Amino acid sequence: MTTDLPDIGYRKVGLLLAAILLWKFLLFALAGLPLPANDSYFYDGAVVNHLRGGGYFNPTISHSFPISGSEVFSAYPPLHQLAMLGWMQLFGVSAMSSMGFHQTLFGCFAVLVVLILRSLQVPSWAALVSVAFLPAITFHDRPDSIATVLGTFAILSWVRARQHAGGPSNIWWWACAGALALLCTSSLQCGLVYLFVFTVGLLSERWLAGRPLPLVPMTVAGLIVVGLIATVRFGFPHLWAGFQEHAGATPSITGLRAPRLFELLKVVRSIPGALFAAMLLVIVFRSRDSTRRTLALAGAYPMLGLAAGVALLAFGSLLFFTANWIGAALYLQPLLIGLALVAVAELDGIGRFRRALVGSFVLLALISNIRAVGLTTWGVACARDVGRSASLAMVDGWLAEARPGEPVIVSSAYLYSASARRELKLVHSDWLALMSRGLKAEDIDLGRISMISREKPRMFVVTQFDYFRFYQGLVERVRALPGVRGVTVEQTAQVPAPDSFKATERVVQHVSWAPVLIRIDWGG
Repeated sequence: MTTDLPDIGYRKVGLLLAAILLWKFLLFALAGLPLPANDSYFYDGAVVNHLRGGGYFNPTISHSFPISGSEVFSAYPPLHQLAMLGWMQLFGVSAMSSMGFHQTLFGCFAVLVVLILRSLQVPSWAALVSVAFLPAITFHDRPDSIATVLGTFAILSWVRARQHAGGPSNIWWWACAGALALLCTSSLQCGLVYLFVFTVGLLSERWLAGRPLPLVPMTVAGLIVVGLIATVRFGFPHLWAGFQEHAGATPSITGLRAPRLFELLKVVRSIPGALFAAMLLVIVFRSRDSTRRTLALAGAYPMLGLAAGVALLAFGSLLFFTANWIGAALYLQPLLIGLALVAVAELDGIGRFRRALVGSFVLLALISNIRAVGLTTWGVACARDVGRSASLAMVDGWLAEARPGEPVIVSSAYLYSASARRELKLVHSDWLALMSRGLKAEDIDLGRISMISREKPRMFVVTQFDYFRFYQGLVERVRALPGVRGVTVEQTAQVPAPDSFKATERVVQHVSWAPVLIRIDWGG
C-alpha cells in the first residue's frame, strides 16, 4: 500500500493496548471505577441470590418482574448468568468480582480487535488510531460484554476463513457460526446487530466478488438459534412468560419517533470516529478505480458490514430503538476506523491529506473518550472523597438499623454486599413498581409513589447517579404522602459528583461510590 505515513510496527500498537488495559486495571483496582451501573444487579442478582443460598431468581426486582424476581430468572438469555456463576464461584460474590469479570471480557475484546487488524494486514499506523478509540468503552454492566467478545471472535473467524483454503466448509466458518449462535444466547440485541453485520458483509462478498456463501455453517447456526427459541417458547412456557415479562416492560423498539437533541448529542459524542469513517467510505466507493482497489483489500467486506451495522445503530437509536442501543456501536467503532483508513489511503490524490485525516481521527478520539477522561479525573476525585470500602461500610451500618422483613430500597452498586442480609427485603432502586409497555414517565413515578405508600419503606440507600436522576425529585412527592411525618436526606459526598450538575449529568455519569441516605418517618 502506498502511503507517506511510516509503518511504526505492531509493537507500538501492542504498547498502546497494554497502556489502555493498565489504565483500566488501575481505575478498577485503586478506585473501584467504573461502578456497577443500574443494569448490573438486574442481570447478576439471580446468580448472587443462588450463591447466597436462595433460588435462581432476583428478589430485588420482584415488584416489577414477579416471575424473574420470585420464581426463576428468565428475563434474558442465560449465557451471561452461567458465565458469571462460574466466575463468582472462583472469585467470590461482590461488586468488585462482577466488575473484574467485565474488565476481563473487555481485555479479551481489545486483543481480538488487534488480532483482526493484524490478520487483515492493516498498517500499524491505522491500527494505532483504531486502538485509541478503545477507552470510549466505559460501561460494563450488561450481557453485552460477553456478547461483543463472541461477535468480535466471529469477525476474526470470518477473516481467517477467507485466508485459508477449504472454501465455505473450512473450520473457521464453523467457528464463526458457533460464535454467532452463542452470541444470541447472551444478548438478543447484540445478536441482531452482529447478524446484520454479517448479512451485509457476506452478501457484499457474493454480489461484488462472486465469493461463495458459507451456507451450511450459517444455516446450522440459524437453525440452532431458532431451535433454542422454539424450545423455550413451546417447551418451557413459564420461562417464555418470564422473558415476555421483561420484554414488555423494557421494549427495545420504541416505535418511530422524531430524534431528540440529547439523543443526537449522545450519538455524536459516542461514535464520532465511526460516523466520520462511514462518511469517508461513501467518498471512497464513489470512485470506480478506488472501489476496485478497496475491494481487493482483505478487509473490504467486513468493513461494509461494520459500516452498515454502525448506520443501523446510529439511525435506529435516533428514530426507533431505545437510545442505549448506541452503546453497541462503540464496540464496532475501532475496527471500522482501521479498515476505513486503509480504504481512504487508496484514494487517488489523497497524498498530503492523509496526515490531516489521521489528525482528524485523533481529535475525534478525544471527543469519544470524554467519559474516560472524566473517569480518570473527576471520577478519581470522587473515589478519593468517599471510596468504595468506606461507602460499603456506611451502607452496611445503615442496613443494620433496618427491621427484619422491612423493605429497603438500594442501588445496584451496593446490592452485591447488601444481599448478605437475608433478613431484609431489599428492593432494586430502579424497579419499585410493575412495569409495562407504553407507560409514560409520569405513570412510572405514580407507580413508585404507590409502592412507597403501600409498603412504607423507611430507608433508601442510593448512589449519586440514582439520587440526582430521579430520587431528588421523588423526595418532595413523598413528603406529601399521608402518614409521612418527615423526610431527611443525608448526603455523604464532599466532592460533588458530575450527576449533580445538569451540564455534565449526561456526559460523565455514575463515578461516585458515596451513598445518599433517605429516611422516611412514617410515625410508627
